Amino acid sequence: MLGRFLAAVTLGALIAVPGSHARANGDSVIEYRQHLMRAIGGHMAAVAAVVKGRLPLTEHIAEHAELIEKAAELVPAAFEEQVSDGLTDAQPEIWSKMDEFVELNAEMAQASAALANAAEEGDMRDIAMAMQSLGKSCGSCHQPFRKPKEESYKQPR
Repeated sequence: MLGRFLAAVTLGALIAVPGSHARANGDSVIEYRQHLMRAIGGHMAAVAAVVKGRLPLTEHIAEHAELIEKAAELVPAAFEEQVSDGLTDAQPEIWSKMDEFVELNAEMAQASAALANAAEEGDMRDIAMAMQSLGKSCGSCHQPFRKPKEESYKQPR
């Protein structure tokens, strides 16, 4: 009797482990994506602070723009696994329109490269215009592929 009980407990544990591992992996995927997007957002915020004249660190703009471009290179792989349930703002449409998602991400990378080039030239008007273009490229992906604020897992924002 004890042998059957131990066998049942062992079998139950073996069955439960893969399921719990899969959920942890999904949570890890979401967490990774969130860190990646926060990194991009952090660099955007830093550039915005400089461009808006709050900080005299214009020589940092090109570096931030290059880091955004590098992070953009990581985005498609971060969304290869379809995980849209849980604490995420990712819309399921990402995976049904992956080509569009990847294209919009490439446009963000190009816009960040343009910002880096403008920053190296040093004209604040060109930098501000490039920053605005980069912001629009981010928004063009957020609109179709990120949950609206009222549906966000982080409610209220």
